[in-house]
Amino acid sequence: MTVTKLSSQKIELWQDVEADTSHLNLDHNLLIEIPENIGLLKNLETLTAVGNDIEYVSPQIGSLNCLREVCLIENNIDELPSSICELRSLTKLSLLGNGLQKLPEDFGALVNLRYLNIAENRLDSLPESFGSMVSLAFLDASVNDLVDLPHTFGALTSLQNVNFCENGLLSLPDSFSELPSMEVLDLSSNSITNLPEKLQSATCMKELYIDSNTLSALPDWFASMPCLVKLSISDNKLEGVCLPDDFGFGCPLLEHLDLSGNRLTVLPESILNLTFLKFFDLGSVLPELERRVRQFDAFVE
Repeated sequence: MTVTKLSSQKIELWQDVEADTSHLNLDHNLLIEIPENIGLLKNLETLTAVGNDIEYVSPQIGSLNCLREVCLIENNIDELPSSICELRSLTKLSLLGNGLQKLPEDFGALVNLRYLNIAENRLDSLPESFGSMVSLAFLDASVNDLVDLPHTFGALTSLQNVNFCENGLLSLPDSFSELPSMEVLDLSSNSITNLPEKLQSATCMKELYIDSNTLSALPDWFASMPCLVKLSISDNKLEGVCLPDDFGFGCPLLEHLDLSGNRLTVLPESILNLTFLKFFDLGSVLPELERRVRQFDAFVE
């Protein structure tokens, strides 16, 4: 096994990279591309090139049959070569902080991918093939421009940790309710008006964040989350009685509950059953930013 680390220097010809390299670290250089000769590194298993100025990734990357992990965080990549979908051994792909506007149509061919971070890009949609990534367990697609999700999303039966915060989602596809294994779900800072009537993952959910949406009601499965530890649904449009009557019995392990920024008038008596509760915020109906501004004004006065 050969490990090559080239850092703090400008690499132009890749002449220092040995052909049998299996782990290649190019973090924090002045690279503007992953060139054609990347295809010569047939034994390459991990490639990391964090914090460069990469704009172009050669299609030759698709010929690296041993490649398991790729980390291209904080570059200037706005498009991936379609050949990246041929990396059948790939299990981890990190693309946070680029300028990606779309993913290849055949992206779902990455059937062994378990970890995908595409946060802080400019994606406004995900390909329909996305649901074919049946091994995917971790997905971070936060801080993009997504307005909807593909109908096939519910086929991602291995998903455990999902983050879609700070997008423009208006709703969730019907198939979302079929996801069986989610433990952490973050949908905060979107424009979602309704949640699915049923959610298979409710029985294993541990953390659920739905702050800053436009929810006016909660589905019945909010009373059937026996593993839930954290629930945050602040700054929505919930009014009157919104929590199910059995909420306190159905979420016995709850430690963190944030209902602030809504207009609740009544809480179910079962809430007294939340004996593990450590944090409970009913707050005001003012959005968080406005709350802070008023607090600051009062302090100045």
